[in-house]
This record gives sequence, structure tokens and C-alpha cells, in this order.
Amino acid sequence: MRGGALSGRSESSAPSQDFNCRQNEAPSTGSAGAPPASAGKRLPHELASGVLHRGTGVEATTDSVFQMGSIAKLYTATLIMRLAESGELDLDAPVVDVLPEFSVADPEVAGTITTRRLLSHTSGLTCDFTYDSGRGGDCLAKDVEAAKDVALDCPPGTAISYSSVGYNVLGRIVEVVTGQVWDEALKDLLLAPLGVTHTMTLPEEALRFRAAMGHLGEAGQDPDPAPSWDLMPRSAGPYGRVIASAGDVVRLVRMHLNGGVAQDGTRVLSGETVALMQRRVVDSPDKWTVGADGWGLGWTLYD
Repeated sequence: MRGGALSGRSESSAPSQDFNCRQNEAPSTGSAGAPPASAGKRLPHELASGVLHRGTGVEATTDSVFQMGSIAKLYTATLIMRLAESGELDLDAPVVDVLPEFSVADPEVAGTITTRRLLSHTSGLTCDFTYDSGRGGDCLAKDVEAAKDVALDCPPGTAISYSSVGYNVLGRIVEVVTGQVWDEALKDLLLAPLGVTHTMTLPEEALRFRAAMGHLGEAGQDPDPAPSWDLMPRSAGPYGRVIASAGDVVRLVRMHLNGGVAQDGTRVLSGETVALMQRRVVDSPDKWTVGADGWGLGWTLYD
């Protein structure tokens, strides 16, 4: 792959005052939290309250794990930026340079979609596509192949089009660059350096821990447990299938807040890369509908 991957070029230079990430999955009625600690070596204080399942009444604990929904996108973005930082991936090269099989409904446009645009949701790819490609290690390759004929929401680089499809393409890029399936690359290149022990991607791994059940219901009514614990296919991993304790999520976020340094002092990302991810790439034309003021590289940004 070509070098120069961490150039600060962006499609918009509007400054960011704050950043956050959003979760699209239905929450459980319990909660477990570890508020971000200030930079330094202080450990986060963890506490828990509520229940993991209204039907069984099992209480939430600090080591309980939750399905993260779209927070998984930040994990994939961080993984991609590690590859860019090492020189293995050029953010501004066309995706087809890495994935020659990548295409969209308009093949002529495919060559204008870059990794940077996938990260910032400016590729034009849609979010309205779900495909169960099975449980095998080739699930992401099959998913990207199945999405070839999905129409774009807008021309690449012209607007925000929040895209889970785009983050699955990023997951496939990780696989091709590393030679590992996305799940294993995530463990080796991000979870291990972070030192987290309660983060995983597969439901059978969650069986080792207390796992929160999703709950569904109408506004103003007590929610009921969802009919199934895991409603997503394995191929949803890069955009929505990380399972973690609240404390482990805080350890990821704290690394970003601490200039790329993990709790034990391990450097996961450079300060330059962290700042680049938090820099606004594009403004949201309608923050009330999209749910953000803008996007960086993996981060949802709020003024």
C-alpha cells in the first residue's frame, strides 16, 4: 500500500468542539457505567445498577457485557487507523486498490470511493442493506459481494450518508490487509493493546459473562425482553456486533481522550492520528434527523 496515509486533507475544515458516538440498538433496562477518568494513571471507578433482563431479574454487575450496536464502528475505525499509521493502508487510495472486487450499482463511481470516505460516511453508500452471509470466516467477503448492486444514496464526497455497508467494506479491507478475519484482527491489533478482557464479537464468547438482554417497547411503556438475544448476522461485526462491558468501552474511549495511550501506558495510536479522527470532515445538513452536527473519521461530532 502507498504511504502518506495520515495526511490531514478533509472535505470540510469546520472545527469540532466535542465528539461522541451513537448506539442504534435497543438498550437493556440495566446500566453499568465507568465515567471517563482524566488523563493519567488513575483507574476508572466502576458501578452498576438495574437488571440485565426484566423477565429473569438478573442484576447488572460491573463485569456484565452489552451488545454495543453502532459503537462497534469506532472499534473498526480505530483498527483501520492503526493500519494507516503503520503505512499498510492509504486512506486516500480508492477502495478498489485493496479490494478489486469492490463495486456499487454504478461501477464508474466505485473508483472514487476511498477508505477516508467510508470512515466519514461520505462514500454515498447506504445503510439500508442487511444480508446474512453465514457464520463462516468468509462472511464479510460474501457480504461485500452481495452489496454490489445496492444503489448509492448520493454521489461520493457530496454529503453524509450514514452507512453500515461502508463499515462492512472497512472490515473486509482489514481482512485483506492483515490476512486475518476481522474478529481476530480486532483482538490482536486493538483489544490486546488496550488490555481489555470483557470485549468480544461472537455470542458464544459472551456466554462466559453476564450478558444483558435487549428490550423493546413503545414509548411510555415498560419494555419487554427482545424475542432473541442476538438479532444480527456475524457479518454485522464491523458496524454493529461488538459485545463489551461498560468499563471496557470506557478504556477504549479513554485511550482516545488520552492521545492514543492505553490505561497501562501502551501506545495504541499516535497523538496525530487521534486528533485526525476527531477533526470534522463533513457537516450534517440536518442534525436533528441525522443525530449529529458532523462526522470525523469514525467519530460522531457534536457542537
